[in-house]
Amino acid sequence: MPQGRVIPFIRRLTKGFLYTYYPDYDYFQDNFNVVYRLPNTEVVNTVLRLARSLRRGPSDNEVFRIWHGITADTRNSGAWIFLFYDTVCFVCFHGKAGDFTKQELEEGYVEESGLPPNL
Repeated sequence: MPQGRVIPFIRRLTKGFLYTYYPDYDYFQDNFNVVYRLPNTEVVNTVLRLARSLRRGPSDNEVFRIWHGITADTRNSGAWIFLFYDTVCFVCFHGKAGDFTKQELEEGYVEESGLPPNL
């Protein structure tokens, strides 16, 4: 799947879950960094160190699993792990623009046209 489609999708998916699980969290000034990772224990352990408390989302099947959390001390950033079919894993980190670096994209990166505005 092209990055120009995946990155906006994961970013919007994260925002939707933020709205659902953390309705008091204001993510409008956040930078979102989306990375693809192989689903292994190293990825999970890294995210667990960065976000002090990750909760597991609903996972009634092996199609989609999610782990998520907001930093417990500052409450100004978070981490999300999205696992599809136990094979494809994306990690999304987000934080306030002044404290969190904007994602650096590969040269030539272009989001697909026709996508809804980035909210």
